[in-house]
Amino acid sequence: MNHWAIGILVYVGIGGFIGWITNFIAIKALFRPYEKKKFLGIEWQGLVPNRRKELANNLGNMVEGELINIPELINKVKKEDVDSFIEQQVDNHRDDIADTIRGYVEGFIKRNQSLVDKVESVGKVFGFNLQQRKEEGIKELAESASKEIKTKAKSVAPKLIATITDEIVKNISIHDITEEKINEMDLKNLEAMVHRIANREMKMIEYFGGILGGIVGAIQWTIQYFLL
Repeated sequence: MNHWAIGILVYVGIGGFIGWITNFIAIKALFRPYEKKKFLGIEWQGLVPNRRKELANNLGNMVEGELINIPELINKVKKEDVDSFIEQQVDNHRDDIADTIRGYVEGFIKRNQSLVDKVESVGKVFGFNLQQRKEEGIKELAESASKEIKTKAKSVAPKLIATITDEIVKNISIHDITEEKINEMDLKNLEAMVHRIANREMKMIEYFGGILGGIVGAIQWTIQYFLL
């Protein structure tokens, strides 16, 4: 192999390695070291650990100001979804409604037991089953109560949601939640999360550093070989 070919391969190889290792270290330096280290009297710490509070605050501002906020989340809730939820919840608790009505009826019967016994005795003469009629009445009342509850709940839901939204906005901050979560997150987990999201892009940055370094090495060899 000609000496010029060896020379250009050496320059390209060294330049590519320097470019790759520089970007590799730069990416690692985003998080490493997690704690402050001293080297030749100079304190050194990864960018994210060193500026975590500032980054958390800025990210909180971005999330709340530009991505997500409470009113927008509430506005995504559709009336038909709320009505469907109310229908489902009332239907799921229909037995509880019936039990509540049954409790009132049983209480009334106990307070007026003598009168009820007389009515039951007279009813038997005419084939009237008071116990059966009581259960049928409770079922009818539970059905009527369920319909009434659904109607009332659907009518007050918009105002209730608006009131809840105002209270949530006063007491809950997306910014504070985001900032708190980032500040509490373990740095290793945070680094792993970033790598899961952008691992391919980070690898491309490393490779691009190697390619660019190789090109610079080739240019340096060309300048030295032909101009010097």
